[in-house]
Amino acid sequence: MIRALCLVAFLGVLAAPAAAAEPLQDPTKPPRATATGAAAGEAPGEAARVSVIRLHGSAALAVVGDQTVRVGDRLNGAHVQDIDAGGVTLEQDDRTWTLPLGSRPDMQIRRHP
Repeated sequence: MIRALCLVAFLGVLAAPAAAAEPLQDPTKPPRATATGAAAGEAPGEAARVSVIRLHGSAALAVVGDQTVRVGDRLNGAHVQDIDAGGVTLEQDDRTWTLPLGSRPDMQIRRHP
């Protein structure tokens, strides 16, 4: 009887932290970035993170914040001019800047022949 009570108490202790933990998040989903709102003084998209760049011949796409963009698309009002291995080049109001590919280990460049 004591053995059964100890087992129940032990299992209760193990289950308590799991119930209080945050829900699991999808590891394949791009991080919630500031793509929806740039900080004061920054151009739209300037504070966003580029998490994936995929180059396929002359076609390229990138994941910026939670949006997938191609050359010619708009990202929060800015025009996507170029996507290369270094990042995403944006233009708005005669101003051009590049969002570099993030430096986290889970970020990668995929090249396809």
